[in-house]
Amino acid sequence: MISQFSIDYPMWSLIFPVLIGLIYAAILYWRNKKNKLSNFYNYLLFFFRFLSVGLICLLLLKPFVKTTQKKIQNPKLIIAIDNSMSMMATKDSVSISKYLSNNLSNTISKFEDEFDIEIISFGEDIKFQNPDFTDNYSDYSQLLKYIDEHYSPTEVEALILIGDGIYNKGQRPGDIIINNYYKIYTLGVGDTSNLADIKINDISYNSINYLNENVAVELNFSAIDMRGEKVKLKTYQQGKFIDSRNIEINNQVFNKTINFSFTAKEAGKMHLKFVLESEIEENNTKNNESDIYIDIIDSKQKILLLANSPHPDLSALKQSLESFKNYSIDIKFAYNKIENLENYNLLILHQLPSSKYKIQKLLQEASNIKLATIGIVGEQTHINSLRNYFQNSGISSGLRNYGYSTATINANFSYFKIDNIDKELIEKLPPLHIPLLNFSGIDNSKVLAWQKINNIKSNFPLIYFTDDEGIKKALIMGTGLWKWRNHVFMEKKNFSDFDNIISKIVQFLSVKEDKRRLRVHSNGEYFIPGKINLQAEFYNKSFEPIEDAEINLELTNEKKEKFDFIFTPDNGIYKLDIQSLETGNYKFRARTKYKDEIFSDNGAFVVTKNKKEFQQLKANFNQLYKLSSISQGHFFEFNNYDSVNVYLENINTSKRISYSTTYKGLNNLAALLAIILILLISEWFIRKYMGSY
Repeated sequence: MISQFSIDYPMWSLIFPVLIGLIYAAILYWRNKKNKLSNFYNYLLFFFRFLSVGLICLLLLKPFVKTTQKKIQNPKLIIAIDNSMSMMATKDSVSISKYLSNNLSNTISKFEDEFDIEIISFGEDIKFQNPDFTDNYSDYSQLLKYIDEHYSPTEVEALILIGDGIYNKGQRPGDIIINNYYKIYTLGVGDTSNLADIKINDISYNSINYLNENVAVELNFSAIDMRGEKVKLKTYQQGKFIDSRNIEINNQVFNKTINFSFTAKEAGKMHLKFVLESEIEENNTKNNESDIYIDIIDSKQKILLLANSPHPDLSALKQSLESFKNYSIDIKFAYNKIENLENYNLLILHQLPSSKYKIQKLLQEASNIKLATIGIVGEQTHINSLRNYFQNSGISSGLRNYGYSTATINANFSYFKIDNIDKELIEKLPPLHIPLLNFSGIDNSKVLAWQKINNIKSNFPLIYFTDDEGIKKALIMGTGLWKWRNHVFMEKKNFSDFDNIISKIVQFLSVKEDKRRLRVHSNGEYFIPGKINLQAEFYNKSFEPIEDAEINLELTNEKKEKFDFIFTPDNGIYKLDIQSLETGNYKFRARTKYKDEIFSDNGAFVVTKNKKEFQQLKANFNQLYKLSSISQGHFFEFNNYDSVNVYLENINTSKRISYSTTYKGLNNLAALLAIILILLISEWFIRKYMGSY
């Protein structure tokens, strides 16, 4: 370490603090007739004043101490070990345990003077610890990306990577671009030979289905080296056997997709289990079965489409909404008797209220139950009655005439995203037949589309939203939506753009605002091994977070066994981490008591085994070999792990020398300021004590 004194000015400037200090002290103590002190005190006080004034003047020159420190570092040697479960499902599992307990320690001891050695386990994430082989995924790209981002290009000398080359997340190891300049020595773990194996590759299904509808499931499985064998595919629903199929394997490499259809008879979680059975003894049977859980929901959004008279728009809207399984649409006319209006989630009024059908009683009931409403305005609409129901519509004057308008999408619309809709196509759709009205007080952010009449964009809304005392409403100021749907099909050969925009409008209006003060959030599905994390929120009447409540959770499994937990407060929310649970369906009930009032929330989730790591146990040494070749390293099979030490011995390592420089200003040193203060106080005290003022 080298320290050097310096200032912000030329070094010859140091003469000024000396001269100023001498002159100041001389005026006070050199041949001063008023001074009655003895020579000893005279010289002492002269020195104190010279030193204190000189130091004060020195500080004005901004002095500092420059310190340069030399640091000698060994190059880094990183030993990275795949922490995924497949590592313990191979023939090398015993050797791996032995390596970690003995040989790894020997390698560290042998090279600790030449390298700065770090051990990393990788899989789902990066950990600086010995592996426990519990990760559900293998991600080689995450490891190499981490090294690139956290180490300088010349800091790492070599990487010893121990793995089976099997990856199920991230890039293929052999395709990864290496940015740093270290060599990678790979140790291949596992068996690369082809063994007889059947496995379920993938199951495709909709995670949400509706009660009393067919649930479609597509299963894909494969078989290797089992030609001529027969396989049974068994199916279980809610733990009960329901189906068995015999399949003959007619190729060495066999692949087959099978379709199933199940009827959703009960709301809740539908548990389906598929099991492949054969008479061949397999090395890996964990990939022979798979469980899926499907949410069966009995909560379709019911929509009443109420019209003044028959119109092509009605069929277009019904077909559009029924293309989404979660909508149920009833078409009725104003002369029909409408019962149980409270059972509907949304009311669509087509050219209503009209002169013939004011439907005042129905509209009053809709207001009483706060039923969200869409009004589609046409020639038969009675405008004044419409204004009375849509109180915040912004319609400021009566009907002038009728005309035609195309749509211009509003870029400032904020209620929901329309990124998946072709906006240019929407603006080219045929014009709607509209009443020519004046508007005022329209909120720009609530307008989905503006009127464009005779190719001139207006400030009048074509499709927009209002809010009447907490009731969400929307107005479509024209008829002819059926032309829009047909035109979209002519352009795209599907109805997606029209159906999506109608669905988004309906979804926004029909979804009820969540007014629960206690809310518990779960992922719906959790995998083991792994943690089960839940999060809760609790609010006061103004929906401000309450942070000091005690929230309890009761968990019930399929056997009706109950488990109790308590959430932990954490910065305005509440968290619960459950370390482990058995597989199956779980229901929970959260409960808290606050100011003599009880709040609760219910929910459910499922816990299933993550078998991703057991889908493929054939080691992929080719990927590891490519990774080593790219970095000019070397590949070894795991039983030759001692050969790595030989390569490490032949590396010409050189110490990394770095210099760090620090600057410390003397005016920041408390000790220097204390010395100046002591000098001035001492001078004052001696003069006072000796009677010299």
